[in-house]
Amino acid sequence: MIDPTQFDKTYFSTKGANAETFVHELAERSMFSDWCYRNPMLKPGVELCDMLVVFDEVAIIIQIKDLKLKKDGTPNTKDQKTNIKQLHGAYRQLMQLKTPVKLVNPRRGEELFDPDAIKRVFMVSVLTGESGDVECYEVSGKGIVHIFDREFTEIVMNELDTIADLLKYLEQKEKVLRNGCTIKLVDGEKDFLAYFINQKRDLSGIPQNTKLVIADDIWDQYDNAKDVVAKREADRISYAWDQLIDISHTSGGEYEKIAREFARVGRFERRMYGQSVVDGFNQAQKVLSSKSLNAFRRLMFLENQGLTVVICYYDDPTETKEGLKAQLLGMAQIASVKFPENKKVIGIGSDVTADYSGSFTFLYLEQGELTKEYVEDVQRWQNETKVFTNLNVHAISADEYPRAN
Repeated sequence: MIDPTQFDKTYFSTKGANAETFVHELAERSMFSDWCYRNPMLKPGVELCDMLVVFDEVAIIIQIKDLKLKKDGTPNTKDQKTNIKQLHGAYRQLMQLKTPVKLVNPRRGEELFDPDAIKRVFMVSVLTGESGDVECYEVSGKGIVHIFDREFTEIVMNELDTIADLLKYLEQKEKVLRNGCTIKLVDGEKDFLAYFINQKRDLSGIPQNTKLVIADDIWDQYDNAKDVVAKREADRISYAWDQLIDISHTSGGEYEKIAREFARVGRFERRMYGQSVVDGFNQAQKVLSSKSLNAFRRLMFLENQGLTVVICYYDDPTETKEGLKAQLLGMAQIASVKFPENKKVIGIGSDVTADYSGSFTFLYLEQGELTKEYVEDVQRWQNETKVFTNLNVHAISADEYPRAN
């Protein structure tokens, strides 16, 4: 049996690390290294930026500066402006000039950046060191630049530690600024983050040209609230889903498609999906212990993603990887016929004799047009095998912020 409390978030701190290491490691832990590219080169000897994150149709350009205050204790605005200028330059090279840029990733090898695939670009200036009292953004004719200090970088990438949640924050902040609003911080951007979360992560109700003055204790109140503490405890099981993303690299050539689909969901959704996967594992161990069965199956319908996940938990020492993949393919084809609105199906094979992070097999199916012949063949196979013929449907529901006792 898997104890759900074995999964946990490790609050990531890089105290004492240099500026680039600090940001690189935080970003790669929050968004997975698969889509993070350190120090991409514009040409030999010339860096484009300090980090580029590319996920689906989104690119995040990150430039890092370890600032020192001037002798009079005021921020070094020259270095700040240089950082922002470098961001604008990187954006121009990538999206306007479309300069070929080779991206290198230890997991994915080399590939060329494709500007035509990118629909949204965010620019983030990270000021570590002695940044002093700086604004959290700059708006100009060249776009919006988010300005993070070291403290906020650590807070936001731990609190919004999925790419989906971080992008939602950047999008909402930019919408506010594009509506002519201004943001005045008394302490730091962590309070605006808490304000954003308290508004149910939707700032569309703020009128145009509003001057937002953010109090200096909102984050502290949020961070210590009992329901937030309860949320973070409840989120522990969500890191079982993160483990699946990481383990999917064992699936070979199509791992990136599988990892990308799993990574699209935010922390709250990962909690529910992670709970379902672990519950299935534990239930399978009970069912299969009788030895009258050697497989236990589960189907998950991720309606907001156009994705179905089928899982085969098995306890059969004679099962080969090829045989398991054939079984997963059959399950995936049945799911594609039963739920034709979901064009993508991921199959997971899990050996219940191993621990959770032990033995997994993955399969990816992107279904095209369902012809009459295909549907009939799949239904015939389903009738023969009885796979998913009597599904017990269970709706998953939970409160993101559980009521604290």
